[in-house]
Amino acid sequence: MSRTAVALLIRPLVADDRARVESMTRDTGLFREAEIPVALDVFDAATGNGRRADPDYETAGATIDGTLVGWICWGPTPCTF
Repeated sequence: MSRTAVALLIRPLVADDRARVESMTRDTGLFREAEIPVALDVFDAATGNGRRADPDYETAGATIDGTLVGWICWGPTPCTF
């Protein structure tokens, strides 16, 4: 079996990643249409897209050879404490 090396990098997400994050979120088929804006709102809060970043949220993106191929965002869930 032949293996090809790839350059995998885990990094914080930035506001400029939003279009790619939206595309990946839609393309998975795991999110209902109404859930996609919620995911993007959390992304915006975490990255500060258009406002000050919310320090309660964290992000990470996985890139392979410079292309964002995965993302995660986590933080508190409102009204669950």
